[in-house]
Amino acid sequence: MAVLEPHTPHQLVRDIQSLLTQNRNIRVRWIKAHVGYWGNGEADSLTKKAITESIVVKALKPRCELKQHLKELFFKTMAKSLK
Repeated sequence: MAVLEPHTPHQLVRDIQSLLTQNRNIRVRWIKAHVGYWGNGEADSLTKKAITESIVVKALKPRCELKQHLKELFFKTMAKSLK
């Protein structure tokens, strides 16, 4: 994996390395393809789209952010129903 190469000449890889060292909550691992890992198919699709169409796409938010967002939606809905 290019991300593990300490002396890579590619700026994008160096930027990714920098982000990974700044955030210890992110883990990069190789996983076997086409065996049903959750999110792997979506990651492949987003990668292909970004490469072929030169489009930056926003991936799903982390679970903690989604949970917070759902709580906020719930409370907004409850507040509207109480009016």
